[in-house]
Amino acid sequence: MRLRIPELFDERGWTAYEVAKRSRGRLAERSLYRLVERRGQVESVSGKTVDTLCEVLGVGPGELIELQKRPSRQSR
Repeated sequence: MRLRIPELFDERGWTAYEVAKRSRGRLAERSLYRLVERRGQVESVSGKTVDTLCEVLGVGPGELIELQKRPSRQSR
C-alpha cells in the first residue's frame, strides 16, 4: 500500500508543516515528513490517520491510498 502523500502535497503546494498545522495537532509534522521521504510507502496506517489525511486534504480514501502488488514468492 502506498499513500499518495507527495503527489497530493505537490498538487496543493503544501508542506508537511502546513498539513500538520491544518490537522490541528492530529497529525505529527515529523511523521508527515517521513511519509514524504518514503514516497508514501507504508506497511500499515491507522484508520484515524487515513480519516484525518482525507479530511485535511479534501480527498476520499480511494484518492489517498494506492494499492501495489506484492512481489510474488516463487517456490524452489
